[in-house]
Amino acid sequence: MAVLIAHLKVFLDLVETKSFTLAAQRNGISQAAVTNELQSMEHHFNERFVERHTRAFRLTEEGKILRDNARKIVRTYTKFKSQLEAIPHPVSNIFHITTIPYIGLYSLPPCLQQFQAEHPQVSTLVKYTHVDRVYEDVLNGIADLGLVVRPLKNKRMQIIPLHKEPLVLICHPKHRFAKQKKIKLRAFRGETFISFERGLLGYKVLEELLQRYRLRKKYVREFNEIEPIKRAVELGAGVAIVPEVTVQQEVANRTLAALTIEDGDLYHLLAAICLKKKAGSPLVKQFITFLKGAFRPSARNVHG
Repeated sequence: MAVLIAHLKVFLDLVETKSFTLAAQRNGISQAAVTNELQSMEHHFNERFVERHTRAFRLTEEGKILRDNARKIVRTYTKFKSQLEAIPHPVSNIFHITTIPYIGLYSLPPCLQQFQAEHPQVSTLVKYTHVDRVYEDVLNGIADLGLVVRPLKNKRMQIIPLHKEPLVLICHPKHRFAKQKKIKLRAFRGETFISFERGLLGYKVLEELLQRYRLRKKYVREFNEIEPIKRAVELGAGVAIVPEVTVQQEVANRTLAALTIEDGDLYHLLAAICLKKKAGSPLVKQFITFLKGAFRPSARNVHG
C-alpha cells in the first residue's frame, strides 16, 4: 500500500478527535475505512501507531513520530497545492466524475448521452469505484463531482440531492406473489433474501427493513455487486430488495418480477457531492442543473 496524503489527514483527524467515528465523519468515509487505513499504514511500516490494550485512545511512541511528521507533510502539501492553484490556467472542458457502480451503470448512462449531445465541447470521464473512494476522489480534488446514495456530511463538501430512486422487491416470475403489483414485507416472512455483502449499503438497508418489520433473517448468499443478486433471483434462489432502475430490462424480458413495497416510502437518495470551493464552477453548476432535470420523475413503469 502506498501511504497517501489523504491517509495522513485521516490519521491526524483521528489523533485530534481520539475517535474513529468522528474521524470518519470529518472525512466523509465509514468508520471501517478509518480502521482499515490505520491498519494498512501499520502494516506498511511494520509498526504499531495506536495502543490496542487501553480503553482510552493513546498513541505509541511510533505513533507520535508519525503524528509529528504527518503534520509537517500535510502542511507542506497544502502550501504546495495552494501555490499551484494560484497559477492561472485555461478553463478545462474535461469533467471528471467518480461514482458508485450502481449509479454509473444504470442511472448515469442515459443522462451522459444526452448531456454529451447537448454539450459536445465537454468531455466527461467517469470512474466507477467503492463509495469510500468516491469521497476520497472528491476531497482530494481528483473528481469534479461524485455520485453516491445516502450522502455523508463533510464540512468541506457540498451535497446536492438529485433523485429519490424507489426500491422494489424482486422475485422469480413464477413466485406465488409475482402477479401482484404491490406487497407488504410481512408477506415474505420466512423467505430467503439474497443480500449484498456485510458492510455494503444494500446490506444495511435490508437489515434495517427486516428489523423494522420483524422479519426473520434467512440469507442464502451475499454478493458484492447487484448483477449476481439478480441472477440468483432469476434462478429462484430467493428474493431481493434493489433499486427499481436496476431491473427495468429483466422485468421487460419477464425474467424477473418487481413489486412495489407498500411499507412506507422506500428509496435511495441519489446525490451529487463536490468540494464547496468547486460548487461555483460553471461546469459543475451546468452539469448539476442538467442532472436535476434528467432525474425528474418520469412515467416509467417497471412492473410490466
